[in-house]
Amino acid sequence: MFGNSCIYHTTSATGTTATLNLLNNVLINKSTPKGTGVSCALRRSSATLTNFGTSNNNLFYCGTPSATTPIYYDGITPQATLVNYTTLVAPRDNLSVTEDPPFLSIIGSNINYLKIDPIIPNLIESRGANIAGYTDDFENEVRQGNAGYSGTGTAPDIGADEFESQPLPIEVTGTIDGLGSIRYPTLKAGFDYINNGRHRGTVTVRVLGNTTETATAVLLASAAPSNFSSVLIYPDAAGHVISGNLIGTSVVRLNGADNVTFDGRPNQTGSLADLTIQNLSTSNLSGTATISLEVDATNNHITYCNILGSSTTPMTTSGGNIWIGDLAISAGNDNNEIAYCNIGPAGTNLPTKCIHFSGSLLNNDHCTIDHNNIYDYFSPTANSSGIYVSNGTTESSFTNNRFYQSATRTTTANSPLHSGIWISNSSGNKFTISGNIIGYANSLGTGTYSIVGNMPSTQFLPIYLSVGSADTTKVLSNTIAGIDISGSCEGGAGTPVFAGIFINDGLVSAGGKPGDATGNTIGDLTTTGSITYTSDAGNVSTIAGIYGIGSHNFMSNNNLIGGITVNNPNGAITLAGLRGGTGSANWECRNNTIGGNTANSIYNTSDSPTSWNDGIYNSSYAGTFSNNIIRNITSAGGASAGTYSVVGIVNTSSVNNTISQNTISNLTNVNGTTSVDVIGISSIGSGANTVERNFIHSLSNASNNTAAEIDGIYISAGTTSYYNNIISLGAATSGARMSGIYDNGGANTLLHNTVSLTGTGSAGVQDAALYSTNTSACDIRDNIFYNARTGSPAHYAYNTSVTGPVMDYNTYFGLQNGAAAGANSQSIDPLFPNAAGTTAPDLIPAALLIGTPIAWIPSDYLGVTRVNPPLTAHWKMKKLSLHPSPRRQYVPEAH
Repeated sequence: MFGNSCIYHTTSATGTTATLNLLNNVLINKSTPKGTGVSCALRRSSATLTNFGTSNNNLFYCGTPSATTPIYYDGITPQATLVNYTTLVAPRDNLSVTEDPPFLSIIGSNINYLKIDPIIPNLIESRGANIAGYTDDFENEVRQGNAGYSGTGTAPDIGADEFESQPLPIEVTGTIDGLGSIRYPTLKAGFDYINNGRHRGTVTVRVLGNTTETATAVLLASAAPSNFSSVLIYPDAAGHVISGNLIGTSVVRLNGADNVTFDGRPNQTGSLADLTIQNLSTSNLSGTATISLEVDATNNHITYCNILGSSTTPMTTSGGNIWIGDLAISAGNDNNEIAYCNIGPAGTNLPTKCIHFSGSLLNNDHCTIDHNNIYDYFSPTANSSGIYVSNGTTESSFTNNRFYQSATRTTTANSPLHSGIWISNSSGNKFTISGNIIGYANSLGTGTYSIVGNMPSTQFLPIYLSVGSADTTKVLSNTIAGIDISGSCEGGAGTPVFAGIFINDGLVSAGGKPGDATGNTIGDLTTTGSITYTSDAGNVSTIAGIYGIGSHNFMSNNNLIGGITVNNPNGAITLAGLRGGTGSANWECRNNTIGGNTANSIYNTSDSPTSWNDGIYNSSYAGTFSNNIIRNITSAGGASAGTYSVVGIVNTSSVNNTISQNTISNLTNVNGTTSVDVIGISSIGSGANTVERNFIHSLSNASNNTAAEIDGIYISAGTTSYYNNIISLGAATSGARMSGIYDNGGANTLLHNTVSLTGTGSAGVQDAALYSTNTSACDIRDNIFYNARTGSPAHYAYNTSVTGPVMDYNTYFGLQNGAAAGANSQSIDPLFPNAAGTTAPDLIPAALLIGTPIAWIPSDYLGVTRVNPPLTAHWKMKKLSLHPSPRRQYVPEAH
């Protein structure tokens, strides 16, 4: 069988006999061997190197490395790659290179035969060494370093042709290799020579110009033959681009490499991202990415870069602008940081995801994505996300990033889910999602993040979480605003069209501990329309600020939700500030503000009979709902049976809940004709609940329908204690019935509540501070039921259609009907400072109102211990003096 070689050298036992010194040569063998023949650049007759003298600064190339096309062959073992060869013959050829040179012509009769194309960066330029006596090339052109040289090279060129090439754009310097700075045509070439141990120690890579990467620039772990402690890559000037168009792979891959830093600032100064690394491929093949980190790549930092890509890989398929992947050996790809980068499309082709985390049994963990602009990620036909986390990643942080769309995005196929941050890893725990802004059309926070859902099942869930329950995932201080959704999208309970934070499952804290300044902002509390939804779909659309449906505990504390307007002239919209769906665990919901400080802050304009608008809606969790402010919520629909148009807090759960110390105000329905209901607290769950120390005021209903209602508290089920609540209702009505407390079912106790009705009622429609149709023997004591309304024919302090309630020690002002008032009750004016008041002190009675002790309610609305005997209603009273009369005189105690 036949082969050939550029140079064949015969071994001699005497080193000085037939010595071969090989310097500054270009040795290329691209012939195809026949059978078992070997085509190589350099061949020796045996493995003995006795008469192999000096060899360096050469270029060897034999095509694709293989056993039959090696760089070196000794008749026994082929050395296919340059690394294998230089390892064998070290220290020879430590400065030699390998590539297919860019010849102008390979036709012997051509004037440019075997001359190098100076336009194409290459490894021949300035890679040679000066040799005494060899001062010019084959055309008698003076080589660099000799008298008469007029070019710009930094050393002689390898081979027979001295030429002026484009400056090589990648400069690599190691601190312990003694080679100084060496330049390469591509980042891949630079990385290759770090991998083969040419550059060692603390390695610096300067990007001096643009490169086109035709294959992946792979940096391997520091293990023989490589030997580096760290690698720093940065540009020397603005505007440099490292570009490729690679399918099924990445432009840059850190393949087990540790302690690598990309700093995109020119000369590492300033604060703007500049160096661009991009993959122009639009492929959906697995692995298509711009930068990938795999095989235990740890402690790497990518900062101040423009990382652009157009990968269309599906959510669960490896790829994206940045892919932090799998193939872990011992630890996972841990402690990596992406910070202060712009991460978006390469040109006009959008990626499906900007950052993708995947992994294996060895999780990627403690990674940080911080202070990046992540933008223009979208697919019209498939799921898309700014950051997508699948199995194999845990305990990582996504902080202070901005997610936006610079143009309107339109879906054209059904069921695409779009998200800013999407974590789908039920075994991933302890994530931190903090300080991010999702919305707007740019990084400055102006314009609108617009999604047109032309297909019904389009969903936009800015933060989507399906995480583990072993440790808490924290969602803190994020802002979701500047969003417009339109089209024909729809979705029912559990599959919302929009939910700012959607908790599909896992142990999650959205907003931190009660009282912390770590709440999330959904919309805007100072303006209307920060988030808008407009649909023409015929079916229901579900919208929520924060929505949890999981089987594990979740918290939503300290959040600010407002500036949301939704509309559908054809179908129903169900809108909630905070919603707990099919969950089966505990929900802590404290210190939230739902509704801004302007009218119609949360506005559902759909007039569908099944539309509704709630501040907080809990359908199944065991929850604690306390210290929330719910206000300025408006609706136009909700006339169907069992649908309540506007409600501050709704509890339909069958397990125990506590609703405490909430302030609910300015709830409004603007539908003028239908039988819609406006309710402060709707307690229709079957659990043993507590509703206490809530303040409800300023509810209104524009309907002229006599079946419409305004209820401060509506009760229809459960075994619930209602105590120390204040209800002040004073809106004029043109048809709606008004009830301070409407007791329609359940084994309830109503103790120490204050209800004040004022204003003008509708002719022919009754109003009552207490209205009861409950046949159960409810315990109703120590309350003030005050009704000073005018206009309608009947103004009841209480009106019970049954005799079930057990009433005593109450104070009544207004008509009394039904159950016995109680022998110890009083019918007097409580003398409120302002019976129509909107602050708790407005409803402190000045009259003497003696109640009966209830041991398990020792304190009043403000938590102050009551005197004994106690006073009715929600306040403790302060003794002034003893008078000759047998009764003590009391006035309200100041707080």
